Amino acid sequence: MFSRATNPSNPAAGSQMWRLFYTLYRQTGADMKLVPGQKAEVDEDAAVKTLKFIRSLLNDKIASRSGDGGTATAEFLHGESGMFFGGVWELPALKDAKLPVDAMPIPALFGTQAAYADSHTFVLPRQSKVDPERRKHVYRMVAEILKRSVKWADGGHVPAYQPVTKSAEYLALKPQSNYAGIPAYVNYDPDVWFSGAGSDFQNYFSENVQNVFLGSGDPSPRYPYDRPCLPVTCCSLVATSVNSSGLFIVRSASVTPAFRACSVL
Repeated sequence: MFSRATNPSNPAAGSQMWRLFYTLYRQTGADMKLVPGQKAEVDEDAAVKTLKFIRSLLNDKIASRSGDGGTATAEFLHGESGMFFGGVWELPALKDAKLPVDAMPIPALFGTQAAYADSHTFVLPRQSKVDPERRKHVYRMVAEILKRSVKWADGGHVPAYQPVTKSAEYLALKPQSNYAGIPAYVNYDPDVWFSGAGSDFQNYFSENVQNVFLGSGDPSPRYPYDRPCLPVTCCSLVATSVNSSGLFIVRSASVTPAFRACSVL
């Protein structure tokens, strides 16, 4: 079954809808640029193609049209679907349920490998007066956490520190190590301060495309990138992991005869 978060009042709805769209949009090879004060630069043909494809899946046969992320997870956990498009954070729940599952990067459906991602990140604020000794200890603490991030991989995440992902301990983790190559082609949100998981940007996207997902809207006449972008700021970040939603998870055991094709979070 292919379930989808379509309720814009739910903060997660915009994120889930955006993640699927942006993954497939980037798989077409198209780019997107958000320049503060200007209209977004979007490949309209690729956007319409992507939305039409998503709508074709949400036909209540291949996938549920009105389900949300929780529905998708529950269906997969209870054997009502055989495939699940979701994020790495879903892995602990699946393993706790003792499901015989495997996971792989989302297939390149439009010819180019691409998957949406965000990261859990340490923010090191800029200081007007820096204490060199204190800063050294902060860097050391962050470095030590990164070196031990194989524990973080238990939650499904891909550690950002390369020596960890190349270690024998990490490679022994299954199915986590099966998708260790995702960081080579992940796509973060366009680089502006108002993007990111749960942002107003993602919620605005869902408000404008939810009817397309529900089957009552036409993706061709308009889509939500015709407003000027907000001003941009920047900050310094240290990524601890790649938190990708581009996973394709399949059940290794049989499911109930009446299951739908796939679930998507």
